[in-house]
Amino acid sequence: MKRSVASLSARGLLACLALSILSALDAQQRGDPLSSAVDAKGVRHRGTDYVGPVPWMADAIKKRRPDYPYELRARHVAGSGLFRITLDVTTGSVSKVAMIQSTGVPALDDSAMKALRQWQWKPGKWKEIDVPITFMTPRR
Repeated sequence: MKRSVASLSARGLLACLALSILSALDAQQRGDPLSSAVDAKGVRHRGTDYVGPVPWMADAIKKRRPDYPYELRARHVAGSGLFRITLDVTTGSVSKVAMIQSTGVPALDDSAMKALRQWQWKPGKWKEIDVPITFMTPRR
């Protein structure tokens, strides 16, 4: 019985961690002030200009959640960063990821950049997208 309770607690904690990373990614869909994008014509769009989902995130066709290393989660190491994704307009694939603001933790920065390199957008719509990412553990 003790083992199943511990297992449920561990599963619950992992679910909360996954939600904390996803909530940071989903924040872009609520007019996040840090999120912005440059469209294929070179016009900059800011997250604060929109109520509801921002169009550049609605056009994302592949997103991968960053890994949150166990060692950092166990020590409640958290951080928020801002990353600029440059896209190949013809394919929608990521051609470059640059760090605008570090999370303050090199391993979290690396994890975010590795995941963002795997994202993809609808072709022909966006040149550049700024993505805020937050890593945090739930408080008990």
